[in-house]
Amino acid sequence: MSRFGQRTRPSTAVSTWTQADLLFPRVTVEFVVAGGGGGAASNEGGGGGGGGYRSSVSGESNGGGLALDSTVSAVYGTSYFVAVGAGGQGHPGNNGDGVSSGTASSFATINATGGTIGFASQTGLGGSAGSYGYANAGGYGGSGAGAASASASKNGGAGVSSSITGSAVGRCGGGGAGGYGGVRTPGTATDGGAAGTDGIGPSGAAANTGGGGGGSRNSAFGTNVGGNGGSGVVILRYLTAQGTITLGAGLTGSTATSGSYKVTTITAGSGTVSWAP
Repeated sequence: MSRFGQRTRPSTAVSTWTQADLLFPRVTVEFVVAGGGGGAASNEGGGGGGGGYRSSVSGESNGGGLALDSTVSAVYGTSYFVAVGAGGQGHPGNNGDGVSSGTASSFATINATGGTIGFASQTGLGGSAGSYGYANAGGYGGSGAGAASASASKNGGAGVSSSITGSAVGRCGGGGAGGYGGVRTPGTATDGGAAGTDGIGPSGAAANTGGGGGGSRNSAFGTNVGGNGGSGVVILRYLTAQGTITLGAGLTGSTATSGSYKVTTITAGSGTVSWAP
């Protein structure tokens, strides 16, 4: 009853956010999505490009220095597609471009493309980074970079570091260019990219780094092989209290605890994920 003697009706207004949350309970998911790195060239070859990089982790960097992506608000019981991109193949013999670029990784609507191949034969360019990738590969004038000097091949471009798992890890760096049998030193690499080599064997990027493969030395000094790019990765972080994740068939991954969060690292395959309270 109001002070004017009129009967009042209890309020039934519910905010839009609360109403949606009551109808469709959900979990807030932060992510890092890294595409596969590109394969490198042989014969003073350019390194492969680092894979594309997408992130929503507050306080960290996104690929290309762009603004962070928004977190994914996952509805309980709804399936979200995940794919982990493969690394590209380096050239398997003397004097050739990388065989294949890396392939894309994805989570829900987020897509990080693969890095491109490196190119061969002294004037070879480094592969380009995938879209939303911060790294470009070293080469004899890597993507967007000046020419290598007479004494040193081009270094791989920097990638992006993230502590989403609890420890800082760099990913999606470009591969370094190959050397010239002691005359020109091979290019270096960081953040998962593979350094160029002055030796016979290939210099491949490690799995789940999204790094570009390293270029190999001049063919005048023996057989050489371009390095393979590293495969990508999808990492998902969410509050332990908000729910439990299920990985569908076709996905390989594991879940660990980091403080009040669960962190799921998906290292291979394609399929769906979902959460339950």
